Amino acid sequence: MEAKYAADHGYVGIVADARGKRLSPDMPVPYEHETKDVNAVIDWIIQQSWSDGRVGMYGGSYSGFAQWAAAKHLHPALKTIVPYVAAIPGLGLPMENNIFLTANYQWVFYITNNKYTDDVINNDNARWRNMRLNWWNSGAAYNKIDSIDGTPNPLLQKWLSHPDYDTYWQSMVPYGLDFKHINIPVLSITGYYDDGQVSALEYLREHYKYKPSAEHYLIIGPYDHFGSQIGGVAKLRGYEPEFD
Repeated sequence: MEAKYAADHGYVGIVADARGKRLSPDMPVPYEHETKDVNAVIDWIIQQSWSDGRVGMYGGSYSGFAQWAAAKHLHPALKTIVPYVAAIPGLGLPMENNIFLTANYQWVFYITNNKYTDDVINNDNARWRNMRLNWWNSGAAYNKIDSIDGTPNPLLQKWLSHPDYDTYWQSMVPYGLDFKHINIPVLSITGYYDDGQVSALEYLREHYKYKPSAEHYLIIGPYDHFGSQIGGVAKLRGYEPEFD
């Protein structure tokens, strides 16, 4: 669908799956390989006969993060990025202000249980709500939360071993002076009701901090995390916005 949408607008559309998904023989490990893997995809694209050597990227959520991962070591063929609701691993999730979030605890299982996504697990709201309540009522330490659920969560345990924004997280997206070298136009999109809004704003601030002449634009509107990726919805959580 995404490739067809690009073709309808006169572009060659490429959809690349993260390492470990679909036909990849590897195990999916969120965030850790994108800085290299995205540029490997760009290398492949510009070698194709239909390529004019210029690449733009767009997409939301994890795909938004992947664009910033690519910008850490900016490929000369990458000419622009349009990240929607893009998280900063270690700052926007799985923790914010050094406090770990339970709201998307099940996300690890959702994206690692199989070669696609485990929608059944992700949508089992009763299970995750009860898990959070049982953990809270138990008084157990946060690093015991997966034992409350009864299913090991090794990625969570790995992330818990990096409780602040250390080099593990910094290696995944631009950090510090990395932003100085991002000299391509950027359009960031987020929403008033996006729970990951903090990341979009942090990318913007850091880009201008280290490159005051940055060509970085921000759209922030009456969207949540999913609405930001589709241009909004007519009715959000019972509220119908009015536009003059």
